Amino acid sequence: MIFCTVGTQLPFDRLVEYLIEWQKAKQYKDIVFQVGSSNKFSPEDGYHKNISEPYFSGHFDQADIIVSHAGMGNIIRALDLNKAIIVVPRQSSLNEHINNHQMDTVDSLSGLPNLFCASNYAEFCDAMDQAEKYNPVDVSNNENLQGLIKAVADFVG
Repeated sequence: MIFCTVGTQLPFDRLVEYLIEWQKAKQYKDIVFQVGSSNKFSPEDGYHKNISEPYFSGHFDQADIIVSHAGMGNIIRALDLNKAIIVVPRQSSLNEHINNHQMDTVDSLSGLPNLFCASNYAEFCDAMDQAEKYNPVDVSNNENLQGLIKAVADFVG
């Protein structure tokens, strides 16, 4: 199963459209979409604007692949569960966010073995191919993860 989540604050139609296009090409059926505040995707067609926490956690935990915006919570959770995560960072130039902090997040974490990044549809398809082949590995000693832990610890004090 694939779980797609764009967060709840802003629509992110580009990410959802990438996954829908990939889904049609692969004829893949088992996808749960959380599309946030988008008006483009209807609940009548099976798209969820929001998903309550127990259902969100259930879908996240059961998914083989997570498709997400570059939200730190989703990235860290996928890392903790050792799940493949496709991350499409929002881009301010496309009016998806007010700045490019999500692109900075992806740049900082790009060495994680379970994180596959995509900025366009071709990269998305490549990332999906990599995620489908992902074999969970112990990432606890990963250099990028240790850098993230240190940065958070330094920030928190």
